Amino acid sequence: MFHLYEVLKDGSKSFKSILASFNNQITSKQLIDLIDLINMAEKDGIGIFDLKYHSFVRPLAGAYVTLGDDPQLSLTKTNMIGELKAFEAGNCRYCNSPYIIGKIQRNEADGLEYLYQNKEVDIYENYGNNEFVSIDYFLMSNELNEEEVDHDILEEYKVCAKCGAIHVAGNLNARRCNCGDRFQHSIFKVLQSKKDGEETALNNINQCPCCGHKARAGVVKSLNVGKDEGTALLAQILYEAIDDGTETKKKTGKLSLKRKESIQSEPEMSNVKQFLAFSDSRQQASFSAAFLDSNQVRMLQKRLIWKVIEDNQYRNISVDQLTATLSGMIKEGNLFQNDLSAHKNAWITTLVDLLKVDGSNDSEGLGLYFFDVDLTDIMSQVDEEDVEAEFGEYSITKKDLETIMQVVFGVFKVTPAINSIKSTLTPDEKMEALEYRRFDNYVMFNCPKTINGVRSSVLVLTVKR
Repeated sequence: MFHLYEVLKDGSKSFKSILASFNNQITSKQLIDLIDLINMAEKDGIGIFDLKYHSFVRPLAGAYVTLGDDPQLSLTKTNMIGELKAFEAGNCRYCNSPYIIGKIQRNEADGLEYLYQNKEVDIYENYGNNEFVSIDYFLMSNELNEEEVDHDILEEYKVCAKCGAIHVAGNLNARRCNCGDRFQHSIFKVLQSKKDGEETALNNINQCPCCGHKARAGVVKSLNVGKDEGTALLAQILYEAIDDGTETKKKTGKLSLKRKESIQSEPEMSNVKQFLAFSDSRQQASFSAAFLDSNQVRMLQKRLIWKVIEDNQYRNISVDQLTATLSGMIKEGNLFQNDLSAHKNAWITTLVDLLKVDGSNDSEGLGLYFFDVDLTDIMSQVDEEDVEAEFGEYSITKKDLETIMQVVFGVFKVTPAINSIKSTLTPDEKMEALEYRRFDNYVMFNCPKTINGVRSSVLVLTVKR
């Protein structure tokens, strides 16, 4: 104990360095036990000395790669990896095509233009869509498919893999660096064509040239978790790790017919988890708080469904039975702090995953549980011989047919075309809880041409002129 005091009296030390100072006389577990014992020991309210753990954790702040035959990767902010320039990488949200992200700026010292990265200029210190935060996005040459990529919105650049100097490939008069031609690589800047009435994302691109997908908020995502999201995720992990405390169970005495004097029992005191997070920025604090609340609700919803599945011994359960069980759990624990009834909160908990509101982050995407249509009655009327006679040339079995039917019926969930009248949710409540899955749409096998706003599953070939 005195040795621990001598080591820490001049300031904080890492756990590893403290353990090493004991010269293998104690193990890491014994050191942890010693710290806990010192913290708990006190006499007349006075402890021996205070010991506190400090953890320093940071979220992912981007992925940085080098260009060339032997590309290298770094998950920490850096300008260089070895002797080569590090470029930030991102990918399309829809087709995963890789992008190089940066900002072209002129260096006043040598007059050359360079492709700067986030470590050199803080291109993410914003939450808006302003001109001064415009970012450049580039596709690498090996990602270009001559038949599929829209070359009209691409402009070829030459970039040096050693120093990051960049210039337009077609500009023969452009000043170049002295690193040599072997470091020159072709990358293609994505140009944004602004049509009438369309907004241009200055800190992203609206359309991916590889897959053609469009999004007003941008189609490219980097591996930057963000300061507010990182704070919220770490806060949520730490909050879940806090112990709720042990509850004192009241012993039940034997039944007696004799009259006893009424004794006023003391109310049970239970520990309540509390978590306080600080931020240097009010704006980041507001974003972080909203993100934390939203994530907490989502995780609670999924945890409740998983609890029902566990209690049901992992057997199949109907949506009605699931929702009824959830309603009782929510009412008993007063779990959601809103103005909705337990019945409505239970249906929201079910519909969020049933309608895939969270997209790839829903329960099925996370590998937890999934919703399927009960085809037991239908498939019991189908014989293996009938399937063989109808689909034998495609080598489809009865089990394969059931799987195909489940995939087809899955369209109803994302359309959405699910009758949720039992939820008794109002249109405003649906809009708040289900977002873009709140609409009441329909699926038709044959659709008249007179009906507008129809999305078809039939493949259509388009020819560009």
